[in-house]
Amino acid sequence: MTEGITEYNGTAYLVYESGSHLYASDPATLNVIPRLHKASVTSLTPLVP
Repeated sequence: MTEGITEYNGTAYLVYESGSHLYASDPATLNVIPRLHKASVTSLTPLVP
């Protein structure tokens, strides 16, 4: 599940709660996404109908 998204200087940043130490160290967490995802806002806007 996404934890948060923000935009700074035309770049969107997205983090996932599974990457936090609370969930990442839990063996019951099935899909750990440990890295910050980023993309330019201009590359994302065509994806919105």
